[in-house]
Amino acid sequence: MGPVYFFTDETGNQTGGKYFIVAGVALEAELGASRQALKEIEQAKNGIGKLDWHKTKQPRVRCRYLCPAMALPFVQGRMFYVRYEGRRDYWQCTIEALQIAMRHYGSDKACIVAHEGFTVSKRDRLQLKLIGDFEVRSGNFDNEPLIRFADRMAGGLAINAYWDASHASRYACPFDRVVDLTP
Repeated sequence: MGPVYFFTDETGNQTGGKYFIVAGVALEAELGASRQALKEIEQAKNGIGKLDWHKTKQPRVRCRYLCPAMALPFVQGRMFYVRYEGRRDYWQCTIEALQIAMRHYGSDKACIVAHEGFTVSKRDRLQLKLIGDFEVRSGNFDNEPLIRFADRMAGGLAINAYWDASHASRYACPFDRVVDLTP
């Protein structure tokens, strides 16, 4: 039985506690095919490329990536998020969210967690906080399509949940397919 790989990112740490979302995907299967499928969607004509959610301002471009990426067979039932409201302890929220996801998807398996932006020192701090059979790796946005997927999913979930209906309606992506692990 192989490990479960978690690729995660967050959004909302600039909202003053209004919301904070940790989103990601938990995969057990061959990662190479998953990465390749996401790269192909990124590289499609008029695609998003390697731009992150905040640098990609046009809803149409964002949806041209998110909708087909969220429909890929290997992510079905494996996309997740944890939402917090009224909290500003973002580090603790991230730790809690990762722990919840690891219990949900990898309770009896080894877990490998890659979270966008983790430096070596943050990775080492997280290693001391999490409980269970796991390894923490730095998540590199530029080099990992699964981290970019988590980044874009987190941004889309925030718009879907917290922005006004007229703005959110421009994002007709299947966010109902993402498993809400919020306690």
